[in-house]
Amino acid sequence: MAGDIHVLRTPAEVLAEAADDRPNRFCFQCRRRTAHRWFLIGDPNPSYYEPTPDCRCERCGEDHTAFPGCFWDGPRPVPASVATALATDFRGRRSAASESEESETR
Repeated sequence: MAGDIHVLRTPAEVLAEAADDRPNRFCFQCRRRTAHRWFLIGDPNPSYYEPTPDCRCERCGEDHTAFPGCFWDGPRPVPASVATALATDFRGRRSAASESEESETR
């Protein structure tokens, strides 16, 4: 079967999460201002690809902060305070995972 395309997709999971620094963003799906949370999504194993930040509405659970028909071109702008919180949560989860692995091997 020459010409077949195979795409390998690794399972992605939430690596870290943080509250949004802006109290209410407008969600075009819910059509109102709602609280949002930022998530760092990626492969938990060492990977060539870096984790991706994602902002989701707490009401509908999706990202509809851009006007319908529009999308974010390029990297998503992440506020500095949120980036710091994501990095702290990411490091905390990594250290907790490594400590649990060490205790299992003992």
